[in-house]
Amino acid sequence: MNECGDALMTGFRRVFEIIVSLSFLPAILAASSCAPSSDEAVEQWNLVKLRISDKEVIEEVEQDSTAMALVRQIRSLDYRFVSNIEPGFLWIIVDDDDLRSLHDQGYDLDEIMREGERELFKRMVWGPRMELPDGYHTYGEIIDELRSLRLRFPEITHLESIGRTQEFGNEIFAFKVSDNAATREDEPRILFSAAIHGNEIMGTEFCMALMDELVNGYGRIDSITRAVDGLEIWFVPVINADGYTISTTDHPMWRKNARDNNGDGILSDGDGVDLNRNFDFSFEASGSEDPSSRYYRGTAPFSESGARTMATFVENEKFLFSATYHSAEARVYYPWRISRHGEEEYSSEDILLTGIAEGIAGRIRCLNDEYYYEAVRNTFDDAYTTNYYYGVLGTLDFMIELGKYDHVYPKPVLDRIINNNKPGAHYLLERAHGPGLTGVVTDSMTGEPALAIVRILPFDTGDITPRTTDPATGRYFRVLQPGEYSLEIEVEGIVVKRMESVVVEDGGWTALDVLINRR
Repeated sequence: MNECGDALMTGFRRVFEIIVSLSFLPAILAASSCAPSSDEAVEQWNLVKLRISDKEVIEEVEQDSTAMALVRQIRSLDYRFVSNIEPGFLWIIVDDDDLRSLHDQGYDLDEIMREGERELFKRMVWGPRMELPDGYHTYGEIIDELRSLRLRFPEITHLESIGRTQEFGNEIFAFKVSDNAATREDEPRILFSAAIHGNEIMGTEFCMALMDELVNGYGRIDSITRAVDGLEIWFVPVINADGYTISTTDHPMWRKNARDNNGDGILSDGDGVDLNRNFDFSFEASGSEDPSSRYYRGTAPFSESGARTMATFVENEKFLFSATYHSAEARVYYPWRISRHGEEEYSSEDILLTGIAEGIAGRIRCLNDEYYYEAVRNTFDDAYTTNYYYGVLGTLDFMIELGKYDHVYPKPVLDRIINNNKPGAHYLLERAHGPGLTGVVTDSMTGEPALAIVRILPFDTGDITPRTTDPATGRYFRVLQPGEYSLEIEVEGIVVKRMESVVVEDGGWTALDVLINRR
């Protein structure tokens, strides 16, 4: 979830207000620079459910003017914590005085429990058992499952570690599904990733379900076989391995990574960096400079190993598309909207990007099947994957927000969310087969592939970093709509070739190899 979403979702007041002293993960923390906090008397709070509507469908609650007026009233009060809208109610954490006040005012309340905040969050997010619900995996279980898939499907899978987290030293794993998976083939590549925010764990389960569907459907389902044979499909199911570890074992609201910002050896609310504000794109305008903020961007671009790892991985693989899974807004965010001189501007490729984003969103049903996800432009002034991958690396990244309001659902609901989202992923896999323009740029003197900038005019101007060929193969891929374009090839700062009236056909890739003469 991002700041744009928070504003559009009526200003949910979240965990940046929470002062949490965590005493968790002793084995992991003992190996890191952060040690668990000492035992102290834990301040007691009250968790209550406040009924706002008899309606059990989120979209219907949002359309209930009486319910939403009550939500606004409750959020205007200075309570310790007010949740997102649940089906028909709000979770509220209050002290004893505020609890008496709520009763005195006649609100429809259920008192759930009185405990320290961390325990209340476990009850609120995980349910009465106060442990990670069925259907969700710990990070160790994720790694075990990836290794199991690799052993069961050795011909079409490949597993590798692409980096480590800086605090706990967790490995960050990437998993490839493709025919000849052990070989880097000259094919379009697509990335599915999740859990850049530690508490947004539904995206991880979606990635695991999608890769399971691909490996088991290969050779049996035509569309899957076509995708696996013709593409290199990569998954990074957990980007923020430290934050994910925390959120699935002890603190379900932990969003950031585990950086010890103040160096006191105790992981607390003032620690951690939001990895999705740590990329080198509009960094100074992104997120917050306050370490206690849930949007804290860090001290500098790429100060965090998680962001560096993903940037390097995406740059090296030159992905055509990326789908980065978050929760929980039922939206597909894409680049971008820019406010300049009092007016709103969009990417030069806005028609293309909007069409693809709407193609994804329009195939994903909400939990209420009468509604579909919404395609929304992201803000330009944020260091999101969406902006960095697209604006700097040339990868069209879409942030897909699973579910609505909640980051953790019971397994039957989680399964519905996963199944509802699969058509959006399959649309993106199919779109990776074209239309667009592809070819190899070759040096006429040496016969070797050329590292060259390939510009598509009029798109490649202004805010977009020039797109280059794959240095190993000279290959370029460019997703385009059918139509007529101009092509410009630049090598070492010199435009060596211009081609006018290049026609991109509908359906499949239009091939255009280019022979250049550097003299």
